[in-house]
Amino acid sequence: YEGRLVATSNANNPFSMNQGRTLLERTLQVTDTAITADGAIEWSDAKLTSEDFTLTDKDIMASSGNLEVKSGGDQVTFSVNDVSMEVDMDENYGTFISNSEDNFIDLAYNAYRVNIREFQWDIDARRLFFRVPDGQDDMTFYATNPSQGDLVFNSGSADYDMSTSSLEVREIPFIDIADSRLFPNGDTLYVKQNGVLTRLDGCSLSSPTSETKHHFDDVSMTIKGRNEGSGKGDFIYVGKGLDSQFIAMDKIYTRQTTEKKESDRTYYFRGNGELQMSDSLKFMPAIQGIGDVAI
Repeated sequence: YEGRLVATSNANNPFSMNQGRTLLERTLQVTDTAITADGAIEWSDAKLTSEDFTLTDKDIMASSGNLEVKSGGDQVTFSVNDVSMEVDMDENYGTFISNSEDNFIDLAYNAYRVNIREFQWDIDARRLFFRVPDGQDDMTFYATNPSQGDLVFNSGSADYDMSTSSLEVREIPFIDIADSRLFPNGDTLYVKQNGVLTRLDGCSLSSPTSETKHHFDDVSMTIKGRNEGSGKGDFIYVGKGLDSQFIAMDKIYTRQTTEKKESDRTYYFRGNGELQMSDSLKFMPAIQGIGDVAI
């Protein structure tokens, strides 16, 4: 073929691709060297937009474009701009790389943002995979729900389930809550609608972060914000001349200090438990404790 063929379409009459699974709106241009497009390429739950699509018999490519993921109709739950993209239509798998170091993915449904540079899309599995690429230490998730304050945490990997709009965050080194630091110890954190976070189990808690005096182990914690969390766990007590002992804390929760000026108030963790005779906890070799305990 010599010359150029230009065809246009619209939302009412789009071009059909990939055996009808994918639709192209706007302009398609065919030359003797390439097939290019300008507009939107849509799946049932996702849309790519770009001014410089290149199409082959199996690939969709663009040097810069945007991706939107939808759920529940037209509600956009996930969006990112200015990424290079390559979608293999035979494998139904896409790779996206940010064109800017300070580019963010917006997870509107989950009320979080993340600064990952590269991610993959398994179209059939309806999952997005965030993996830290070479040259980047980790990715950072930022809460955007005002009720969570400036809650932020790093991660080594995460998945986004397009079927449920759930964000699954793994390899979190720690999360700072109030004056303390929670270590998830490998547990997965699920981020639901509006930033609701599932409970983390098997954690460690050190308090305060500035000069750690208290350690808790086997902690189950539900995080509600930068200064709010509640759960339970074991306080590690080390008495003089004694091995480490554990005090079960039925309640571990955040509280605010009571300074008159609100700007002077801070948040801290408090733990409450009860010692029974059967606990056999000793404060000193010859002194055993019993009764309510507050840390």
